[in-house]
Amino acid sequence: MAYTAPVRLVIDYVNRAHPRAAVLLTSGSDIAGLTGEVYENHWHQFTTLDQIRKTLDMPGMLKLVNGWGVRYFIARKPSAGEYTHPPALRELLETCTTPEFEAGDFYLARLEPNCVPRVNNEIVVPPGYYDDFDPAIRYRGDWTNSDKFDGPFVHTISFSNVPGTETAFAFEGNALVYMYTKAPNRGLAAITIDGAGKGTIDLYAPTVGWQNSSRFCCLGPGKHLVVIRVLGQNSPGSEGQFVDLDGFRVE
Repeated sequence: MAYTAPVRLVIDYVNRAHPRAAVLLTSGSDIAGLTGEVYENHWHQFTTLDQIRKTLDMPGMLKLVNGWGVRYFIARKPSAGEYTHPPALRELLETCTTPEFEAGDFYLARLEPNCVPRVNNEIVVPPGYYDDFDPAIRYRGDWTNSDKFDGPFVHTISFSNVPGTETAFAFEGNALVYMYTKAPNRGLAAITIDGAGKGTIDLYAPTVGWQNSSRFCCLGPGKHLVVIRVLGQNSPGSEGQFVDLDGFRVE
């Protein structure tokens, strides 16, 4: 968050209206002048950032900020390509806060007491192709969704390198194909289907390879649930621990 006149106006408002309030900056580190306790979703406060990134869902995020005593958020207004990370924090802002003051591209939001997290009803899909942006795919934790590449299936990809983050997908079919990218900065993904471990997949390769796939067969009739988890591990030679999802094919 750059040091700008709009941010200065928001900070001045907080100091006047809520001088001792605990505040979370949802991006950046422009805390100069704030008189209350300040938490930053930024590497300047790495411990705070790490806890935010490892929080898997909105109820967990609500518990985290309540534990810190945070009641106000300084945030940038969402726009195309500009939104709050991780998704659990974005959902908290959308669901449990009320804007109180704004200036330019920034605003102050107040956490509403007794907020009840909304229930995400699970979608169970039939055989077919499902891109990583499909609403049936659920992401838990800090994932990035991108449409900036030409190589993935329908040109979108979702990825994370935060240990413990997951993506889950419910389907009806006898087999499932997990599509992903191999690249120099990829790590290990753990796969479970219906709670049973299906091993790990090493996404590392010395050069980028789009639309790789692994198939899991003979699952039987009825509903199934696949979970892909980022392990935070990598094989020798890898430059990172990223795991991605390009899409699923249900057969």
